[in-house]
Amino acid sequence: MMSLPVEISAMLALLRAGLWEQPVSETGIFPLSGKAWGEIFSMAVRQTVTGIVARGMHHIPEDFLPERRLLAKWMAEVHRIEERNIRQNMVLSELCRYFASGGLTPVLKKGQGIAIMYEKPALRECGDIDFFFRSEDEHKAACDMVSRKECRIRRMSDGSICYRWHDMDVEHHSRLLDLYSPFVKGYLQGLVEKDGFIDIEIPGTSGTTVKILSPMLNLLMLDAHVMKHAIGRGVGLRQLCDLARAYSCLHDRVDMGEWYAVVSRTGLAGWTCVLDSFLLKYLGLPSSKCMGISPDMEGADRFFEIVCRGGNFGHDMYPVRKGVSVLKRKTDTLHAFCRNVGFSLRTVPKESFWIFINLLTGQIKKNF
Repeated sequence: MMSLPVEISAMLALLRAGLWEQPVSETGIFPLSGKAWGEIFSMAVRQTVTGIVARGMHHIPEDFLPERRLLAKWMAEVHRIEERNIRQNMVLSELCRYFASGGLTPVLKKGQGIAIMYEKPALRECGDIDFFFRSEDEHKAACDMVSRKECRIRRMSDGSICYRWHDMDVEHHSRLLDLYSPFVKGYLQGLVEKDGFIDIEIPGTSGTTVKILSPMLNLLMLDAHVMKHAIGRGVGLRQLCDLARAYSCLHDRVDMGEWYAVVSRTGLAGWTCVLDSFLLKYLGLPSSKCMGISPDMEGADRFFEIVCRGGNFGHDMYPVRKGVSVLKRKTDTLHAFCRNVGFSLRTVPKESFWIFINLLTGQIKKNF
């Protein structure tokens, strides 16, 4: 691993310990100064991995822990994360039951469908609830049902909608997979029809179920989602932790020959090599669970710089502020895309081009 500041090295060591429930092997880094611990806490919050890093602290001697004031602050944040996970499961269950009453079956993207793959699901910081409906008619009917509840709906340029249900942000996506090349659209539709969806039980809800993508499609969705944000506004460690846990849990449920064919056909083969190398090198993914064709450690190091710079979905570099126009947000995304263009064209050239075209055409449609 390239030489890193001690704070980053320590945070990664704790993150790996919490992610895989294993001892911290880099004990020579500790003990740390109060200032260093403060920086680690700030980085963990920015990358939305506070709970996982806190879990890693269970795997170091008590003498190495931060001072009491910071530790109390950290534990309060962990408690908030756990409570929000419980709350999100309840809201998710309520929404699924409500849509079912109208004959609709949403597909859950990422979120709590990935959290169940963690050793300690409640420590994964949850974000929005992201749904996909499998037809235009279902998408419209779901929007109508939400409108009847007097939710304030925001309509996005790509056809998605956003609203708040109680205290949770919910989005209905118009796209199942974040792949934009028109040349793979039919191929992707065939994959969805072939592999489809599976049901999972929402934790703590007495048997309420929700549909998620099958293992193959789930991995493809996560790969493409991280790729889209990495070459755009940025992506954080939580999204990479999600991918690491998914690789670990789903690897043995996916035919590797078919996986190689899928990433090759969709233009993600080089990108998957970078991802594998990153997860192996920085997050401790076991080599037996890697999904790439060959290692790309140089690409992994470059990607790590993007992760550190961008934070959680680039919010550190391009914070989402109230009152900021859609045009300003689009401009920020465009600037970020241009900044990462060398990396994106090296690792995923074709899809980068189509994402860029989609960004431009979306902006044109928005303004004319």
